[in-house]
Amino acid sequence: MVLAVCLLLVGLVAVNGTLAQAVEDIFTSISTALGFDVPQRNETKLDVALASYYRQGDALVEGGHAQTLVPVDRDWNEKVTVNLDGASYRLWEQGAVDKFTAVKNNSPEKDAYFRIAFALDEAIFGKLKLNFSTCQDYTWTEWTEIAIGGKAFRMLVATYTLPLAPGEVSPPTLLQAAMDKSATSEDYARIGSDFLQIKVMAVDADALAEEIDGQLVRKGALETLDATLPLRAGFNPF
Repeated sequence: MVLAVCLLLVGLVAVNGTLAQAVEDIFTSISTALGFDVPQRNETKLDVALASYYRQGDALVEGGHAQTLVPVDRDWNEKVTVNLDGASYRLWEQGAVDKFTAVKNNSPEKDAYFRIAFALDEAIFGKLKLNFSTCQDYTWTEWTEIAIGGKAFRMLVATYTLPLAPGEVSPPTLLQAAMDKSATSEDYARIGSDFLQIKVMAVDADALAEEIDGQLVRKGALETLDATLPLRAGFNPF
């Protein structure tokens, strides 16, 4: 049973690697207590990372970009269709900053299933507007209340329903950020460097695969992630 748990959790990573290390440490403790040999580290484990992009002409360019967030008086439901690198996005035309956020699979040979969590400081929730993708390859939760370091946040989680191949970049999830006209100087004063936190969590797409008639048949993304990274009450990857 312990070995089965290990197989389910192998390759589990967070953007900073701490979640994977914690799982490995926990498994080591359980194995030692029960008298099992501790499996060696898997050198081909998953390597996924967040990637940020901004617009440059009709293309998306990876990296940081100096932009100023100022209060805007506008209808937040009003968007225009913009084509970038062959894909269409519904964007706010003015008053927003680019925050195209995607996931890269840097693993040399493993497909990945992943969830990506967004946490927004409760102090500016409702003032900071986030424009998320409508890509049908994602499923989304509702905003839930969590705490990070003793501070109140709201969290939203997106699940990618397809395998992300080695070297592949996912469709962006978050597209833009903007500040509503109702924001005050006090609201700006409450904005810290961690007002928006983003974390990706991934598992090997073959984590639950079964051999059927001599062929390895993997489970779908939702089934695999619900078994290995379930979105239960109290879920908080931060």
